[in-house]
Parts: sequence; structure tokens; C-alpha cells
Amino acid sequence: LGKIMTTWKGVYSAGTDYENLDGVTYNGSSYVRYGAAITNGALPTDTSKWHLQAAAGTNCTTPVFSMNGSVLTITT
Repeated sequence: LGKIMTTWKGVYSAGTDYENLDGVTYNGSSYVRYGAAITNGALPTDTSKWHLQAAAGTNCTTPVFSMNGSVLTITT
């Protein structure tokens, strides 16, 4: 079967080899490696080798809240 879940490896390191479904954080975002194993040096921002799992947000000092029926939207 092989790997079926993400294995989180922590902060991305250019000197580390990553396998399919290895997860890393990089510049505040999280990425998951897909495809064949890669040797060091492929940045997580390389979309041919990594999938963006969750993008880094921005710091918000004044959020704006709005309601549309039962949906709450928070704009920063």
C-alpha cells in the first residue's frame, strides 16, 4: 500500500530528502510533498513537487465582521 497519511517533518530544510506525503512548514505555510521521492533542494513553493496545504495568513489589527443570512464573514 505504501504511505497513506502525511508524515510531518517540521520546518523545511534544503539538505533533507523528502518522500511522497511528507509535510513541512515554510515561511509560515504548510506543504505536502507528492510524487516520487526527491532529493534536497526542491523548495516547497515548487508546485510541480509540493502541494500547498495551508497558506500563511497576515496579522490583522482591525477585522471587519459582516453577516449574510447565517454566514459570518471576517475580512482582515
